[in-house]
Amino acid sequence: MLLREQVYTAEECAARVSVMLGQYTGLVETECLCMVEMIRQHVLPAVRTAGMTQYVAQLDDAVALLQSELAAALALDEKEGAAAARNVRLQTMVTVRQLVDSIEAVVPPHLWTLATYHELMFLDQTTE
Repeated sequence: MLLREQVYTAEECAARVSVMLGQYTGLVETECLCMVEMIRQHVLPAVRTAGMTQYVAQLDDAVALLQSELAAALALDEKEGAAAARNVRLQTMVTVRQLVDSIEAVVPPHLWTLATYHELMFLDQTTE
């Protein structure tokens, strides 16, 4: 005879889903805000110091887009907000990252205050 035991009640399942959606949205919020601050504190100053003002407006627009899409996601209910946060993370942030990567390639290395891809990947081989 099979004994059917319920592991979680429907209410417990709903609560777990709610917590997981909130955790995901919070994670994306943290990552997005970190990206915004890295652009403001490192990328924009490097671009300005290099005299590459043609990129400043693009970066300002990217920051504004990140902030507005994140705010919109946070204003939604938990399920729709998590779905919107997913779009921020997997679409908008990827696009902004591609912009920053292209700018990194043209900014003189001595002005770039963030670790480069090469430095991160080959940290054990970097000498000073």
